[in-house]
Amino acid sequence: MSWSWKERMSGSRHSIASLSTCPTAYSISESEPSRSIADGRPSRHSLNLEGREKGFKFGIKHAISRIPSLRRRKGSTLSSPLSITRPEYSLIVDNGVDGMRLGNSLDISFADTLASKSTLAPIDEGSLRRSLESPDLKSMRAVHEAQVQSYLVFRKAVLKPILRNHSRVFEERKRGHIKAVDALVAQNSQMAIRIEENDLVTELALMEEFKREKQTLRSRIRHMEAYFNTPRANDTDPLQPPREYGKEYRDRLRQKLHELATIDSLHQSKIKVLRDIQAKRYEKALEKWEQAVHRLQASNEHDLRNLESRCREEKDAAIVWLEAKRARLKARWTFEERIIRRKLEIDTRESFGPLPELSFGDIRDDIPQSPGDSGNKGDD
Repeated sequence: MSWSWKERMSGSRHSIASLSTCPTAYSISESEPSRSIADGRPSRHSLNLEGREKGFKFGIKHAISRIPSLRRRKGSTLSSPLSITRPEYSLIVDNGVDGMRLGNSLDISFADTLASKSTLAPIDEGSLRRSLESPDLKSMRAVHEAQVQSYLVFRKAVLKPILRNHSRVFEERKRGHIKAVDALVAQNSQMAIRIEENDLVTELALMEEFKREKQTLRSRIRHMEAYFNTPRANDTDPLQPPREYGKEYRDRLRQKLHELATIDSLHQSKIKVLRDIQAKRYEKALEKWEQAVHRLQASNEHDLRNLESRCREEKDAAIVWLEAKRARLKARWTFEERIIRRKLEIDTRESFGPLPELSFGDIRDDIPQSPGDSGNKGDD
């Protein structure tokens, strides 16, 4: 059996409004000959394209409106917020600190959007009183308060070990740096003592050498004087040539006597030069050791700053993750409250205002100041 456009138009039940629910026409093109678009002659059996499109759209709307579940869902879909479970929250664990910050910003902005939507309409005291006296909202409020307490306990349990570990690691690292500096200073002191001992030994050895040199010079002068002053035993021996005290020998004796007279001042000058050289070498060594200590202290300070930065990043990551969890809780509570209030408004035909927001306290109460850190200020 086939239905033509004439039968659809003239039928008792199948009109253009119920085009989507009528039986399927298998021979529409066969029963009705095609007309040219250029043919402008009107006919009561003809349908233009605009009428077909409007009738088709109206038939679909009419068919959808006859389905109860879709009819009820259409109004709630337009007025309800987005789903709380969103894929952005999976970034928090996978992407580390950046993912936590992204999830936190999305959660907080989403919670603020819900809060702004809930505060758009003016709420009177009667609707707020009805919300506070509603058993359903009271039970929901009790559950939310219990979740707040659980969250606060969880937040403290998360932050306390992290901060305690940061303090312990910081103090251990600082004590290690102090021990390293003290060990280097003690090593430098021992090296300074050894240098002083070596310089003293060198000076004493030089003084002994000068003493032996002076003694040798005295002995030589004494022998020369004895040679000049003592005659030979057999001066009458004709075979022995007579002693001659020429000018060369006298000048040599005079030179030795002059050396003996000036040897003490010469030795003192040499000792002074040696001490100056040793003092300059000692000062250079001290300067080198002090620079080594300063470099070690600067390296220790840089290490402590890096440690503080890593601890701060870890603490900030934990705070961001906790704040994202708090934002998700607030968004879910807002969504649950909106659902219950909407249900109560439908059942009682009275308005119910939003409940006051629950306070999570100040996160700074759970963040004591760590060594070298003033602590981050968190706002709830």
